[in-house]
Amino acid sequence: MSSPAQPSKPWTSVDELEEQAVPHLPASIAGYYLGHSERGVTVRDNVTAFTRWRLLPRCMVDVSTVNTSCTILGSNLLMPILIAPMAMQRMCHPDGELAVARAAASVGSGMILSTMSTAPLADVAEELPSSTHALKWFQVYVLSRRDVTAHMVKEAEAAGYTAIVVTVDAPRLGKRDIDDKLHFDIPPHLSLANLKALQEEAGRPASGHSQGSGFAAYFTSLIDPSLTWDCIAWLKSVTRLPILVKGVLAPDDARAAIRAGSDGIVVSNHGGRQLDGTPSALDVLPHVAAAVAGRVPILMDGGVRRGTDVLKVEGAGLVGGAPRGGGLGHLRGPTQPCAWERVRCRRRPCTEALPCAKILCFITHTHKDRRTNTPPPSLLPSSIPTPQCLALGASAVLIGRPVLWGLTLGGEEGVRAVLSTMRAELELSMALLGVASVQGLNRDYLVPPMGGGLVLPAARM
Repeated sequence: MSSPAQPSKPWTSVDELEEQAVPHLPASIAGYYLGHSERGVTVRDNVTAFTRWRLLPRCMVDVSTVNTSCTILGSNLLMPILIAPMAMQRMCHPDGELAVARAAASVGSGMILSTMSTAPLADVAEELPSSTHALKWFQVYVLSRRDVTAHMVKEAEAAGYTAIVVTVDAPRLGKRDIDDKLHFDIPPHLSLANLKALQEEAGRPASGHSQGSGFAAYFTSLIDPSLTWDCIAWLKSVTRLPILVKGVLAPDDARAAIRAGSDGIVVSNHGGRQLDGTPSALDVLPHVAAAVAGRVPILMDGGVRRGTDVLKVEGAGLVGGAPRGGGLGHLRGPTQPCAWERVRCRRRPCTEALPCAKILCFITHTHKDRRTNTPPPSLLPSSIPTPQCLALGASAVLIGRPVLWGLTLGGEEGVRAVLSTMRAELELSMALLGVASVQGLNRDYLVPPMGGGLVLPAARM
């Protein structure tokens, strides 16, 4: 593509962009960006999950000023919306990652640059100056060549990136039928800029494989499939930057990540591109939030398309616990048992003589006796985390494919339009919900899915 495409007609939401952008891309590249693993169950569920949760507005609230700003690991942003790490963005537009970075910086968002970027990480960093309301993190895959991974991490730290996001759900690339069918490979005029030396040393992967995807074969040759949680300690020995893990779906993995030293969790199923049939990121988010219990920030990636989606992620993530029973059954009087998620007390040691009789209510943030529904006298309310504490002051979403469609149609300006539209929708939705700031969002504004929320295996909680 020598010049950016233009939208064929005006658009009012990012939902409309895919249809306009895809015809402007070669079939194999469009297939790669649209692609999913196997039947695509997970990629579809990421989006439809948002239709299962409902919003419950609060009336007569002063929303003359609505504040969408937030703070994430020390970065002050104008919106809780970040750009997810995505490979080879110059396949969409000649400026690729550079255009995306400039757009993010101009609207006070943030960008997580992919290891598989087609622009050098140092060049992208220059487009995200520290003086702006912009976040710049670098995503890494831990390669079989640990020295190459260490070099990239150190280079990112030197370039001014403020955190490292390590992807933990890709010991191999998922079965992506579209890529195999179209023999997807890195276009000959592009290269993985951050792995250029490694490519030259090993020899560039051939294009036009007779069977399957050449890129999938190359990726598999790079990645270390023996990765364990010990890699977090190794990364911390390489850099002083915070380490977040991306690809967590289960509460036990979230706790393992924190035990290993992770400084943040990104709830994600890789956009439905790895193991098909996994739950949507939104559905597992409350369970992960309950397990994390405010110890580190949580971000969510997958299916976000509208400002109302951001509201639901913020509300579900700020207060732990997942719904049971669903519907409007949780709207009860103050003396009635709470129908939201209630988990057995996991305090070690437990402060009560009968821990099995206690539950933790995430609406009132107090322990209650299962028999009397009253807080035990030995547990002071001040020791219970507040919603703000649970999110450590911020929670955010990552968006992926909509950014690629905006980049395809308009380069930097197209990405800026996507981000600005999302922020405007979020601001309007907050006003209609009766919430004046992101920090005020919590589960009080959410109605869980009818028929009950996702029930995870007890062993994985």
